[in-house]
Amino acid sequence: MTFSEPWKTPETTALSPARRALEWVAMACLMASPLVGPVLLGSSRLWASGPLMALVFLAGLLVCLRALVWPDAFLVPPGALAWLGFLGYSTVAIFAYGTPYEARVELLRAASLWAAYWAWSNLAGPGQRWRWVLGLVLLAGLLNALYGLVQYFQDKADSVLWFSRAAEGADYLDRVSGTYFCPNHWASLLAMLAPVALALVFMPHVGVGLRLLGGCAVLLFAPAVHVSQSRAGWIGLAAGLGVTVLALVWRRSRVWFAVMLVSLPLLLAGGVAVYWKYSPTFHARFTAALTEGRTGNGFRVNQWRDTLLMIKNRPWLGHGPGSYAWAVEAYRHYMKDPTHQALYAHNDYLHSVAESGVLGTLLLALPLMWLLLKLLRTLQMTKNPGEAGLMAGLLGAWSAMLAHAIFDFNLRIYANVAVLALLSGVVVGPLFVSRGTSRRMTGVSAAVIAILLGVTTWTLVSYYSEIRAAAYLRHIDYDRAMQLAERAWRVDSGNWYAAETLGQIAQMRGRWAQDERQRQADAVIAAHWFEIAAQGNRYNQETRFNWGLSLIATGQVEQGLQLLRQAAVANPMSLEFRSQLGLQLRQAGRYAEALAEFRKAATMGWNAMISANLQWLEKQTKKGGL
Repeated sequence: MTFSEPWKTPETTALSPARRALEWVAMACLMASPLVGPVLLGSSRLWASGPLMALVFLAGLLVCLRALVWPDAFLVPPGALAWLGFLGYSTVAIFAYGTPYEARVELLRAASLWAAYWAWSNLAGPGQRWRWVLGLVLLAGLLNALYGLVQYFQDKADSVLWFSRAAEGADYLDRVSGTYFCPNHWASLLAMLAPVALALVFMPHVGVGLRLLGGCAVLLFAPAVHVSQSRAGWIGLAAGLGVTVLALVWRRSRVWFAVMLVSLPLLLAGGVAVYWKYSPTFHARFTAALTEGRTGNGFRVNQWRDTLLMIKNRPWLGHGPGSYAWAVEAYRHYMKDPTHQALYAHNDYLHSVAESGVLGTLLLALPLMWLLLKLLRTLQMTKNPGEAGLMAGLLGAWSAMLAHAIFDFNLRIYANVAVLALLSGVVVGPLFVSRGTSRRMTGVSAAVIAILLGVTTWTLVSYYSEIRAAAYLRHIDYDRAMQLAERAWRVDSGNWYAAETLGQIAQMRGRWAQDERQRQADAVIAAHWFEIAAQGNRYNQETRFNWGLSLIATGQVEQGLQLLRQAAVANPMSLEFRSQLGLQLRQAGRYAEALAEFRKAATMGWNAMISANLQWLEKQTKKGGL
């Protein structure tokens, strides 16, 4: 690839009206993820990210259509082809994992981010569109930061848009989170945008308006990240701004680069010392972190140690994308709190290796390294200060995200990575001359994206039917819940959640049935659906446990008890599994075994039910009970 002058790209007025309209529609679809995604609580759940992913694939199809009709420009950005290796590997490996449905969803997310990066690199260059695209994203970030500061000064940190975080049982109700559920993810977004905003301030060619916007953003992002109380956010902001400054100085003078390389750590240390002395928030947050580090017994430290045990078991292939929340329960050795269930490793690197293995993580890292090395090489060679500014901002944004990823899981927050994909594509697009590609290659790309769009649509139709079914089940509307769950299962037989919901319907209905034959019939149905759900997610022990209870209700006591034992062993910190296993053993007349299980349960926690059963079972075993 050769370099181009980003301010000498063809104006959109030179394009035909049809082509211009198609490109604007494609960009509108792409803008939904970085602009709407943060407002949907970061789009960390499929109900929010799914439609955004579909819009990205639609935009990708339009870009392919443009290349078929007007084949003069079709850019292959740095790292895009290397990313296909990870996508291909993940596609083949889906059915080898214990959670194929979750692996499919994760693959679709990754593919949509790849498509967004590719599409932005093709659309952002003509007519200097990158200017208003960056302006819109920075303006949205500025408004989000302003909203967070209003939350802080009005003492309404627990209120986020249309709901209260207190109702969701959040652990950080005193911390501001903007439009996000978690303050750390909000801080990561702002820390990632700040380097780009800073770079624009030093780019005269972008115009006064964009430079002023960048300056205002930097000034507002810093206090917003502070009130988030996110330690990783503070680190990410410092890393991102520091890398951006070093990259900008590198272009001007190697001597000044050496001076800044020494000065920045000293300035940072001085700032930390002042912050430590005069900011109670900073002092309290880092005192807690230092205490955890010294004792080696903090939440993150223990979670990382358990994750390392998980990696040790399957180092090369991993347990499967999306499997972490269930698979890690079998490795709970250091995280001993039975009430705590971690959905993520709180370290994106460990999380990736645990789920995708060393092989999958290397395939995922390859395109990123390719892109960053390309940017560093271009930064060194280009004589254009505008190019240097754009690349310095992007390197800073990536540095902020990668530094934050050591302590959190922001690479799993769809809206944040969508913003990063936009920044990468928008910067890369104007910097490299686009090159044509064969119509066959374009057609193949269109076919692949069309398949991805179809799979996403089919997955979402089933998903929305299932979550509606679960809502009706909570309101004890069995008929409507069953209708929707069956529809979800017909649309997508890989959606094990639908099978689990059908099992729960039969289980709950049978529990309240007056007729014994009806109870037996419902137990058989429940066991059938729980078995299917357990096959769809081999790590979900709650489904396995319910399957065992249903088998016991049908009279298959030994098979049911075996499943209960498997669930209790696989989730060694589950007080519920141990105590319920003890109850079922007691009802089966196996008092000695029941007593052993209740004694294990007593080591995890203590309640009146456990105490009463221990007393009763000890008396029975002393009398010679089995």
